[in-house]
This record gives sequence, structure tokens and C-alpha cells, in this order.
Amino acid sequence: MNLFDSSASFDARVRAIDRAPLTLKQYCHTHGKECPIFAKTCQSDYDISGLPCPDMSPCGRRMYEEGQTSSVFACHAKLHIALQTPMLIIENVPELRMNMITKLYGRHYAIKQLFVEPTHTGHAAVARDRTYLILTLKSRVVEIHNVNKVYEDRR
Repeated sequence: MNLFDSSASFDARVRAIDRAPLTLKQYCHTHGKECPIFAKTCQSDYDISGLPCPDMSPCGRRMYEEGQTSSVFACHAKLHIALQTPMLIIENVPELRMNMITKLYGRHYAIKQLFVEPTHTGHAAVARDRTYLILTLKSRVVEIHNVNKVYEDRR
């Protein structure tokens, strides 16, 4: 079932995703019944995701939040806000627009952004710079070190 119009504006898609129920169970062929997707024993302290960048990349469509892949970011935010995942790390292109990230995650997560060149991580043959967003759940995580300073000090 299609819950929203993929050609709608970013704001309209985010509202549709927010209104949609989060699926908590699905049919399990192992057990022959509906089983929980997010069992309490499966919750983690952090998630590392490389979310799609074709709409953000200078090599891609440059549609940014109005592109279709921004819905993946909205679903990712909905999931982790519901699960109360303490820390998220999102990898993407440096052109990723922070206004979209702040809109989706900012009420619940503190957001820090690192810009990383391939040579910083020992991949001198790779030509693509990256950004890493470190999101920490405001209600559960207290920052004891500034991630930007720690990164700069380690380079």
C-alpha cells in the first residue's frame, strides 16, 4: 500500500511518514506467525548508516530534500526516534543539507558534523570526501568530549 505521493514536497512526505504507523510485526516463515521486528533484545546502543546520496551528491541529481531518497532519511529518523537509539552515525556526501537533518532529527538528537577527507582515514586512493553526522539522543546521552575537537586532535 502506498502511503504517500513520492512526487509530493519534502514536507508533505515527512508529514505522511510521521502519520503512518510504524510496523512492529511481520510474518515470520521460521515461526509460521507474526513476530516482532524490533525485539527488546535486538535494540542497540548505536546505529551506523550510509543513507542514499544520489539526491545530495554533485555527481547525482542535486534535488536534495525534494528528491525521492530523502524519504529514506525520514523513515530512518522515525524508526530511531521510536526506538530511542542513543547514538546514530550517518555517513553521506559533504553537500548533505543540514536543514533537512535538523528538521528530521533535531527535536530529539544533538547533531555534530565531521567533514572527512579520504587521506584522514588512510584511503589516499579514494577521491570522495565524506561527512559523518554524529547524533546523540538528548534525553539519554551527555557529551563529555566535543567530537570535532577529538577528531581534529587525532589527525
